[in-house]
Amino acid sequence: MDQFEFSVAIDLDDVHETEEWVRNAFSRETLEKMGLPLEEIWPDEELTVEQKTELRRLLAHYDVDILDDGDRGLKIYVDDEVVAELLKPKYVMHKDVKARRASQRLFYEMMIKYKTLFGEYESFPSKEEG
Repeated sequence: MDQFEFSVAIDLDDVHETEEWVRNAFSRETLEKMGLPLEEIWPDEELTVEQKTELRRLLAHYDVDILDDGDRGLKIYVDDEVVAELLKPKYVMHKDVKARRASQRLFYEMMIKYKTLFGEYESFPSKEEG
């Protein structure tokens, strides 16, 4: 598997929301690259209960498992083989002394690494883009 990485600047209050977005984008793009028909099941970023049920059925049909590693990472398996892995994000706190508001002076740089058999993902910026 090839490994890719990128980073994003986020407000201190947006850590959980950004992690969830990354996990969902990673899962969805992996499934799309595998050729699974997601258009009807996963049309938006958020899934309803019914859509989650349909997605579970689809994954079971194709013998795909998406497992949370318990440490904010994910592994995606097909037939017991890991085809993609999202590693635990790392954070570095930064200070922007030029920010006008005190609430904007501190922010995190969230560094994300992922491994995949499918090449670099379009959902994420390339390392050059930051």
